[in-house]
This record gives sequence, structure tokens and C-alpha cells, in this order.
Amino acid sequence: MLRNFSNLALWACKGRVFPIASQQKLFERLYTTKPGKVDLNETFVLLHDENGRVLGNKSLADCQDIAKRLKKHLLQIDSPSSNKDWYKLAPIKEIIKKEEEGRNNEKAKKKHDVKLIAIGASIAAHDLQTKGKQIAKWLMNGIEVRVSINGTMQSKAETLVNTYKQLVTHLEPDTYQEFPMKPGNGSYRCTLRPRKQETTVKSKNDE
Repeated sequence: MLRNFSNLALWACKGRVFPIASQQKLFERLYTTKPGKVDLNETFVLLHDENGRVLGNKSLADCQDIAKRLKKHLLQIDSPSSNKDWYKLAPIKEIIKKEEEGRNNEKAKKKHDVKLIAIGASIAAHDLQTKGKQIAKWLMNGIEVRVSINGTMQSKAETLVNTYKQLVTHLEPDTYQEFPMKPGNGSYRCTLRPRKQETTVKSKNDE
């Protein structure tokens, strides 16, 4: 599942993961992105063992040496202090578990991304076009969009639906699926769900 694991920098859901083989390079990259270069021998963190017991303040260089000696990996964990980072020595199984949790959380977040947009029934054509472009971007990014065309209690259903139909002329028909509701109480609502893009490969006989 994890190819060339020792050369990867994994990002777990609760922090950064640094495999042993490339820790020196990864730490240098991480801490030199901050203002001024930081010496790994002079930068101290609070190190914990795999059971959460505090091992004390250690330099990043010492943390690397300890992890290598114990055949563990360094995993950044939540710290109540903004002045000092916390790390723990973690076995490979925990590293893989954290990575999978982070990946699953990211998928769940994308799956439930929803945008709500309200549009007045008498909106100007230019403004409607702008709204359409925004909705198109959301759909292309896999985000569900719930559209509400709002008028007054006296607004005719036909007027509300026509505004919606003008809106969707700014969208690519094959990028979404429509789930409309019946007009009522001066509004018309419709949910637009992104359609999975399918790529087709032409065979030589089709060319």
C-alpha cells in the first residue's frame, strides 16, 4: 500500500509524520520555511514515548537519533502550547492508521461539501451569469449546490422556474444532476449534484 515508505513524508490527520530514513531532510525543509534558518541541534520539542509518557525536552536532532535507535517514527501530536511542538515515538502500525484516518476524513469532508445560494427572481441578467459561473466552479470541484429562487408570496411559479432555467444555461449539462422541488410559498428550490466525469477512450475502429 505504501510504496517506498521510507522516502515518503506522510501527513496524518493529527499531525505531521516523518519516517526515519528522510527525517533530516524533512526537518530541514519544515523549519527553514519559517523566518530564518533553525539549527536542529538548537530547536527543542517535548518528546513523548508511544504510551504518551513525557521523555523530556529534546532537540530535533536528538529526537531523530532516539527514533532511529528504537526503530520508531516521529509523529507530531497536538500541543496545548504555541511555544513548543510536541512529538511522540510511534510504531509503523500507528503511522499507517493515522494516514488512513486522515485520508478517510478528507474523503468524508469532500462528500458532504454543500453550498447554498439564494437568487432573487428579478435578478439582472449579468448578475445571474455571475452566479452561474460560481455554481459551475463548485460543481467542477465536486460540491453539491442547493439553489433557491426567491420571489414574493404573489410570485407566479412560472416566473420562478424561468429564472432557474436561465441560470442553468450558464452550466454544462453533463456536469450535474437536478433534483427539483415543487414551487411554493414564493420560492423554487433545486439541488444540483455534481456528476462523476467519465473518460472514454476511442478504439482504433472508432477513428
